[in-house]
Amino acid sequence: MNLLIISTKNCKHHRSLLEKQLQSKGIPYTVKFVEDNPELIEKYNIHNALIIVVKDKVVFRHTGEKPILSADELQKFIEN
Repeated sequence: MNLLIISTKNCKHHRSLLEKQLQSKGIPYTVKFVEDNPELIEKYNIHNALIIVVKDKVVFRHTGEKPILSADELQKFIEN
């Protein structure tokens, strides 16, 4: 499994909601902060965070306009 959450350290609310969903489904993930990993900004063309990456592909960019993906929706990305 290769699910990566890219976030800022200040983005606690959305990140914690997403982490709780993933944990409840037993989906493993890694969190990386752009403050500690600035190379991710260029690699994934980040202009804002929260970014979800599965298998090295950006599957979700939170812009505040749409809700964060559910654990079930993320599971579909992982299985494909």
